[in-house]
Amino acid sequence: MSFAVVHVQKFKSSAVKGIQVHNQREKESKTNSDIDKDKSRLNYDLHNQQPVNYTRRVKEIISENVITHKAIRKDAVVMCNVLVTSDHDFFKNMSAADTKKFFEKSYEFFKDRYGEQKIVAAPVHLDEKTPHMHISVVPATEDHRLSAKTMFDRNELRSLQDDYPKFMQEQGFDVQRGIDAEGKNKHVEMQKFKSQNLQSEIKGFEMEI
Repeated sequence: MSFAVVHVQKFKSSAVKGIQVHNQREKESKTNSDIDKDKSRLNYDLHNQQPVNYTRRVKEIISENVITHKAIRKDAVVMCNVLVTSDHDFFKNMSAADTKKFFEKSYEFFKDRYGEQKIVAAPVHLDEKTPHMHISVVPATEDHRLSAKTMFDRNELRSLQDDYPKFMQEQGFDVQRGIDAEGKNKHVEMQKFKSQNLQSEIKGFEMEI
């Protein structure tokens, strides 16, 4: 059985453009050697039919879902990125149709959990060594606050590690919890490493912009 990987990152407004550039492959990456440019045409977004302006969409979602009498702080977390994947062996012998079904069901899980109206994008990347999806969501709470700390608190992050693999098992996918009781898993640690690389790449994009 393979591991289900769910890793949440939090981003301020200054990083949103960089996420867009990375997710939509708008520039050639100088730091991510895993990207195969010849396969980038295979990537797709399960939430958007065409490329979108992330900054504009984030502002629209905040306007529609957050009630506040104050301006949003510049250092506020305005978007969270949920990295969804499994280990390389899980996808190795999987057909393109089954791979797409895996991500469609994953998207369904997060759409129902956090609300479709709060999702910015859900790109699936097939041009790297292991297929994965980035679900970008604005952390607007049920009581109309902008709070990543509330939406993705420790209990929610722990619950995600239980609920997501259980849901995917019910959909017919043979995956288990990605993090064990001691919080250790080599593949998950590798995904965290890749996430750190993404952070570095985003900073590079910001400098160029």
